[in-house]
This record gives sequence, structure tokens and C-alpha cells, in this order.
Amino acid sequence: MKILYVSCHSVLQVDETKLLKNLGHEVDIVEPSDNSVNSNASLYDVILICHRMNWFQANFTSLDTTKQKVFYRSVGQSTPQLESQLRDFRERDVLKIIRYSPMEINYTNYAGADGLVRFSKDENIYKDWNGSDKKCVMFSNHIWNRTNNCKLLYMEEVTKNLNRTLYGWGNEKIETIPTKELQFDEIPEALRDARVLFYTGTFPASYTLNFIEALMTGIPIVSISKNIFYEGFPYFGDIFEVPHMLEDYPMYPPGFTSNYTEELLELIIGILENDTIARRCSFAGRELALELFSENVVSEQWKECLEDL
Repeated sequence: MKILYVSCHSVLQVDETKLLKNLGHEVDIVEPSDNSVNSNASLYDVILICHRMNWFQANFTSLDTTKQKVFYRSVGQSTPQLESQLRDFRERDVLKIIRYSPMEINYTNYAGADGLVRFSKDENIYKDWNGSDKKCVMFSNHIWNRTNNCKLLYMEEVTKNLNRTLYGWGNEKIETIPTKELQFDEIPEALRDARVLFYTGTFPASYTLNFIEALMTGIPIVSISKNIFYEGFPYFGDIFEVPHMLEDYPMYPPGFTSNYTEELLELIIGILENDTIARRCSFAGRELALELFSENVVSEQWKECLEDL
């Protein structure tokens, strides 16, 4: 099939178009910064729109929804208002919805789903955790512009007495935590060597690419739980999937969660100081990542959605 991929995130774009091309599809890309009307949109078999409802509305009259498959691909940035908008188009049968997390069913005004396709990561790149550097790491880009979404205050408070580094781009203004900018291809090594990841999510996403990268690498994870996740925001429903993944895994947990600053610190210290706990978390995390986020698994989800819907 000939697919027009309307991108909203440059890294996700690379991951997903790779899988689609490996399935034999021809893929053209609308870059995240391109908001123009695409006069050739009607020439594609499939329009795959990643969160870009503004693009969909601008191009709606040029699409033939009786012949083309038009999909809205969720990326964890929905709101009750957006869900209501999506429901309207879905009920008119001009738009199908592909979800990225099963927890989205709990959204206020949930618009429904026509398929599930998770994010994915290459298990041959993100692997071989060793934890040789006994420090706590965090990841966030441009956190100064979204301090509450990414819970900067909790990063500062929980890790203040630890050997720690905040990795990411655009964090130069942060003076309370040591920061380091990485090239994209340096992320796997940083995750392999660090002992533990403190994960604070990005509201309102159920999970993020960084979480998958960490889980696939096998670095033990300590995460905030849903009360902190929602702190300062309206409650949309239980959409934060990370605590469920870490707490409900039938094997030894890949990591631990808490809503309390003191307990989060204790959990991190436990992984820093106990090799057995760290190794068990690492093994379970890698197994869970292969089960949920491997390219083979997610490729099959894409195949099912594109061929069956």
C-alpha cells in the first residue's frame, strides 16, 4: 500500500516508518513542522495521522474517505475535548482510531478504538544493560518549558543526595541537577551503563519512548505512580500505564513505583546498593519489553490494523 505518514514526532517517525517499510509499504512523510494543505493526499491508499487533527481538518475536503483508509494514530497526548472531536469523526465513519495504549479506554469522553499499535524499539540496539556506573539517571528534553508535565520538582527532591544526571536536549537552564546533552545514538550506551532510571513520565502520556528504551535495555526503573502523575492537572481517568506494567508483571517486577518522595528514594537506593535486586529487575524488564514493544510484535499489530480494518 501507499501510505502518507503525517508525523508529529521525529523520533517516533523514524521508528514507525521503518516498520511500515519493512512490511512492504511505500511510505511518504509529512514532517512535524509541515502544516500546509497536501494537494496529493487523495493519491494514497492510507493516510496515517499521528495526533495531527489540525492537518486532518485542513485536508479533509481533499480526502476520499470512501476509498482511502484514514487513521488517527494516538500518541498519548489526548484530552477529553480531543476525544469528543475524535468521536464525532469516527461515528461519521470517516476516521478510524489506532490507540497506542489499552489504558486510553479510561479517558474521559473516550472516543473508542479500531485497533492497538504500541510504540516499539529495536531490541538489537537497546540491550545489554550492565549498570557499571552506580548512579541514577533521568531523561527529558526541554524540561524547563514543561516542568510540571515532567515533574522536575520530584526529580530535584528525590535524587538531591544521589549521584545523578539528567540527560536530554535543551536543559541548560536547570541548575539544581547535573545535566548532559546526548546525541541520539549515545542514548543506548547511557542506559546500559547507568544503574537505575528514575522515571517521572510526561503528562498525559500513558508511557513514553524513553520508558520503552529503558525497559528494552534492561535498566531497573523506579517510577512515580499515578497520584504524582496527575498532580496539578485535571483527572482524565486512569491512563498512566507505567505503574500497571511495573507492578502487575507476573515475574519479578521490572521496577518499582510509589506516590511518596521518601519511598521513591529508598527504592532507588535499594537498586543502587543491591546487585541481586538490580539484576532481577533488569531481566524482568527486558522480558516485558520484548513481550510488548519488540519490533516483531508491533509489526504484527501494524499488519493487522492496515489489512483488516
